[in-house]
Amino acid sequence: MELDRRLILNGIVATGLVGLPASTSLASRALASDDGEAGLPTQRAIALVNDAAEQSTFLQGIAATPQGTTVEIIRADFSVDFVQKLNRLLRSRPPVHIIGLVDDGTGAFVVQMARATGARLPWLAQHAARGGKPSHYVMNAGSPDLASQSSFADAQSWPAALGSMLALFGGGHATAALSGVPRTGSPPLTGTFVSFLIEP
Repeated sequence: MELDRRLILNGIVATGLVGLPASTSLASRALASDDGEAGLPTQRAIALVNDAAEQSTFLQGIAATPQGTTVEIIRADFSVDFVQKLNRLLRSRPPVHIIGLVDDGTGAFVVQMARATGARLPWLAQHAARGGKPSHYVMNAGSPDLASQSSFADAQSWPAALGSMLALFGGGHATAALSGVPRTGSPPLTGTFVSFLIEP
């Protein structure tokens, strides 16, 4: 990742994520063992994707969740149309949950907009995929290391595992979903990416 983008993301973390208790961590909710009690929220959900992430297994992971809710897919870019749409979503009532996997530059922009409106970021992570070996840096306090999860260590399946996990932000059924993530002929992602869950 370029130095300026890394500094932007680190600044976002310093101002918006430091001090988040582990109980609010998306990963601790979605990657925990199934307790049979939690259900998916009824709020509208939006998924932001772009470029290579759009062609990866990320969206298939969202679709594969056992208790999936309707998720609207929006392509993220720097166009005026997208900026206006994202601004409306961040300020909409009732609020919407926004999940996504985008390149690091777009991710920094989206996260900055979210913080500017006072939105919460229960999940924010960087992902680097080069040479067939993905690495993950989760920026939430109290979140587990994704590299320890077998689905996230695999170059082919980690985007689907991530999509499944983010789509299950309100439930406790992620373990089953991650083990059932489909494998397809989509080429492995290459580059640096940001994933997020935004709660206005």
